[in-house]
Amino acid sequence: MKLSRYIIMGIIGLVSLALFGLLRQQSLWMDRALTLHRKNQESQVQTVLENAKHHMQEDPIYAEIRAGHYNCDIPMLYDSLELTQAIHTVLSGEFERAGLALNYDFGLYNQQGEVLLGNVAPEQLPSCNSVGSHFFCKGNIHHHLYLRLPQQEAEHWQEYAATLAPSLGLISIILAAFVFTIFTILRQKRHTELKDDFINNMTHELKTPIFSINMASSILRKSEEVQQSERLKKCSSIIDEESKRLSAQVDKVLQMALIDSGNMKLEKASVDVHELIRKSSESFELTIQEQGGRIQLQLEALNPLILADKTHLANVIYNLLDNAVKYTETAPDILIRTRDSENGSLSLSIRDNGIGILASHQAHIFERFYRIKKGDLYTIKGFGLGLCYVKNIIELHQGQIGLSSQPGQGSEFVIGLPQH
Repeated sequence: MKLSRYIIMGIIGLVSLALFGLLRQQSLWMDRALTLHRKNQESQVQTVLENAKHHMQEDPIYAEIRAGHYNCDIPMLYDSLELTQAIHTVLSGEFERAGLALNYDFGLYNQQGEVLLGNVAPEQLPSCNSVGSHFFCKGNIHHHLYLRLPQQEAEHWQEYAATLAPSLGLISIILAAFVFTIFTILRQKRHTELKDDFINNMTHELKTPIFSINMASSILRKSEEVQQSERLKKCSSIIDEESKRLSAQVDKVLQMALIDSGNMKLEKASVDVHELIRKSSESFELTIQEQGGRIQLQLEALNPLILADKTHLANVIYNLLDNAVKYTETAPDILIRTRDSENGSLSLSIRDNGIGILASHQAHIFERFYRIKKGDLYTIKGFGLGLCYVKNIIELHQGQIGLSSQPGQGSEFVIGLPQH
């Protein structure tokens, strides 16, 4: 399939969108996971605070507050190191028992929000990283103990970054590989376009001298001097045959270039396949007879009409017959058969008694420029374009082509085409 610039740009857009969506989804998953982690941690800290409250209310040193040594209505700013240290000791123990390694600050407040103990200022509350609990004393008058986790957000962001960084790295690698691949594809596409332009120009330039050679050869063969000399007659015949072969190869290259460019336009009309087969077989009849072989026709299809491009379909039959003759080492024995298929298509088969094709080659036989070597040499002349052309033309007619072959037992090509 030819990749146009619009298709390539569409692929780039879709992959970019997919990568962005993947990154966005990863970010959402991480945000949810960290939110859940934060809530779980806050719940653990609240439990620590409640446990610390109960422990300190039972501690003798906290009896000073319960007994009213500190006036609940008068702020006490960092004036009891002993009580502050006691609260720190209890909190540290509870954090250790809970398995939480967190830095914290605490503050003890009265009902008016005035600091009695600790180093958390009122303006720092409430915040998303603070937890509080009630400390009761003197009837209805109570204190509040707050914990603030100053590094909680930083730690969460560090965890977020540490988890997301590998994903970003992998996505960056994928993106870099994708960009390199697209760049390579575009470069190869440009090289292919330049190659196709060169082939088109070259083959068109070759057609003019080939035509001139054919004309000169035809005139030469009819001349009196050539007719009187067997040697000259043979040389002129070789010139004529080779110029026709060269012309056929140039036509194949042009046809393949047209197929590759997507500019191949079939001029379809109602075609009698039996008529095409008869005309094509007549072209090879003399050559086959000279080699002591035969070509048989079993045209059994009741409806030989199909909607096809007559010229290209004739080329398909000609290519298959040409291969059947070229790849036969003994006297060629070729059978061409047609029949009506049950699925409403016409089946055309060409069977020969040639050298056959190994199973390992059959999967590649329709590929462009694929040729079978004998040792280190190609024993048959050609470019490896014939069967590739045949397959492409059949598929352009919404047909199928298959191969059945055994080494030393010949080959059979079967074509299925929709009937008209």
